[in-house]
Amino acid sequence: MARAFLIILMTFLTTQYCLCQNTWCDYDNRYAIIIMGGQQANNTLHYGWYWGDTYRMYKRLIDKYSFDSTNIRFLSYGDSALAHANEVYDTSNVSNIINAYHWLAQNSTINDLCYIFWVDHGSPTDFLVYDGIITHATLGTLTKAIDAKCVAGAYNPCNSGAIIDDVSDSNVISIASVLPTELNSFGWAGAWTTGLNGGGNSDSSDLNQDGIISFSEMFEWISPKSLAAGEHCTYDDNADGIYSIYSDLTYDPSLSNYDGNFGKNHSLSGWRCNYTFIKNSQPKTYIQLNNINSECVINIKNSNCARFILYDLKGKIVFEDILISKNGTISRKIPLYNLTNGMYIAAIENEHGFVSKKIIKQY
Repeated sequence: MARAFLIILMTFLTTQYCLCQNTWCDYDNRYAIIIMGGQQANNTLHYGWYWGDTYRMYKRLIDKYSFDSTNIRFLSYGDSALAHANEVYDTSNVSNIINAYHWLAQNSTINDLCYIFWVDHGSPTDFLVYDGIITHATLGTLTKAIDAKCVAGAYNPCNSGAIIDDVSDSNVISIASVLPTELNSFGWAGAWTTGLNGGGNSDSSDLNQDGIISFSEMFEWISPKSLAAGEHCTYDDNADGIYSIYSDLTYDPSLSNYDGNFGKNHSLSGWRCNYTFIKNSQPKTYIQLNNINSECVINIKNSNCARFILYDLKGKIVFEDILISKNGTISRKIPLYNLTNGMYIAAIENEHGFVSKKIIKQY
């Protein structure tokens, strides 16, 4: 097995200062709409899939993310809905879906999260619901009427990527299972729910291991699974109305105004806040990366937080992570898997305002 070599030459930064407190902050309120659409008979496989995916999502929001059940509108139908009448709010027909979006618009404020999870049949122009169809254009109008810190939608139907240009807006994250031209056969909704629960033991969806699964991490985690099934998960969070797939140059969470940047700072748990770094410091830490499948482990004692930044030689940020301590010591494994061989500039700032020399090479 090839070994990776990290050659690290370190000096102090100049005029740097770091303040990290409560890097992930709570929303004032968190609301959700869960929609089991379609018109499936109770004894069909599709009904079982649709019910299972939406009911697990309902339970996930309450049991893992501590959503208040009164802040969830779970819309469904059939025998399972009747058996769970205390949890299913109403039937997933056009009128009730529109009313649920109006409920979000009437109750949500600029400090809240609104999350939409949709499992259904779809076409390039609409989603099928219990008593008919609802168009993407209608959903776009309803979504843009919601005032929130973050409106995040996860859409499972066939052709679901076609909804993105309709719902795209500032503070809106849209993640769809497929391209506008693709059908959905991969169990995307089930995988999405698994990812929000942390993924598997050897397949964590918390890619940077900070204890929070951001929406961009979810997209990056689920995209290879979709691709392995011959499908292309799509993403938009920069309000340009144009989706990205994971391999696109338009997806880069490290760059503002690119897809992925807004989602990097928002999750079902909270939003990234209350950290300040002076950005005019001049890093003089160089890393020679000789194997792309490498990691470095950072250990910093007597520190509550730190910021690890990796620049290319033109000054573009190619990797960034906020490290938070729970016991006064930071120990974090930093993956550098997606970088090419070469020289990089690194900065490690903590609240004391210096570059830590506590780096252990991982070979």
